[in-house]
Amino acid sequence: MLMARRRWVFRSTAILTLAAVALCFFVAWRRDVTTIQSHLDSASGIVAELQAQTQAFGLLPAELPQPGKGGFRYYASDADRYYAAQTREPTIVGASVPIQLVLLRNGRVVIIHDQGRVSAKWLPESEYESLWTDQESRIEEFERKRKAQPIQLP
Repeated sequence: MLMARRRWVFRSTAILTLAAVALCFFVAWRRDVTTIQSHLDSASGIVAELQAQTQAFGLLPAELPQPGKGGFRYYASDADRYYAAQTREPTIVGASVPIQLVLLRNGRVVIIHDQGRVSAKWLPESEYESLWTDQESRIEEFERKRKAQPIQLP
């Protein structure tokens, strides 16, 4: 009887511990998902304004609308905006500060311009760094070719 009671106590303790650990992992995962979604939601207003201005004028605006909102550290320079308007490839025109997560990979919200369409997307930090490096080299090559062409007078 005493052995059965001890087994019951150990079994109950193990089940309770496993349930607590599983609950902690679920709460941390849910927190990460909610954090990502809230940052994407806060960028949606900026994206909507950028899309409206892009459709109205045919170009991305020089300044990010609502500059204090969304935590964006970077917005496209003149060369980046010109490249985004000329290329058929998706171009990162805005990036938030890095966002730290608990279980999921750290990342950031980026604003992407793709053939006149503006959207926000979550990118893990490693993927962002890779895309950003590739984009910078493409922009440099684009600018080099553009500046090598002779000036066309009307």
